[in-house]
Amino acid sequence: MASSFLPKTWCSSQPLLAQADASAGTYDLAVQGFGGGGSEAAAGLGTWFFSTRANQSQRFAALLDYADLWWASAFAGYFAKSALMTQLWVWGVTENQWVARSLGSPFWKDSIASSGGGWAEIGDFPTGEGGRISNETFFSAAPNSWYLCWVWSDADIYTSGAQGSSSSAASTQVSVSVPFVVFGNL
Repeated sequence: MASSFLPKTWCSSQPLLAQADASAGTYDLAVQGFGGGGSEAAAGLGTWFFSTRANQSQRFAALLDYADLWWASAFAGYFAKSALMTQLWVWGVTENQWVARSLGSPFWKDSIASSGGGWAEIGDFPTGEGGRISNETFFSAAPNSWYLCWVWSDADIYTSGAQGSSSSAASTQVSVSVPFVVFGNL
């Protein structure tokens, strides 16, 4: 199935990494920042589905193997945020619009603010997490219609303080492999 994937990436200011490999069925993201500002990157894989008949409960499911590593730290009243969202989206060509948008896993959105003069930290650093997850969404499929189905993730960090200072820091990294996707109905 991996050879039929379409790769897609997007980056805001200076991410460390955002890549998608259609032939391997993988994508990777990493964003990091220190003191003052944010960074965001997204990557994913799309595949086409042709519906031969009307189906009010068309299923699009994807199996994901993932490994992530994230953290955020802040000092002396500053703030840091680290977030990751994984989503399944379906674009209907006949409908000319998104017919499904579903939030899946891995997913997190955490922030930390330091009060006083010390450091505050959150995250799964240095070991990270990983595993195998199945995500799914449902949509109403029209007969004899094409659908572009996406599995993608968005990594986002934000830090407060003076640009380039050590007042706060955040990092989000994830590697995803999509061994297969499934279309069907229950």
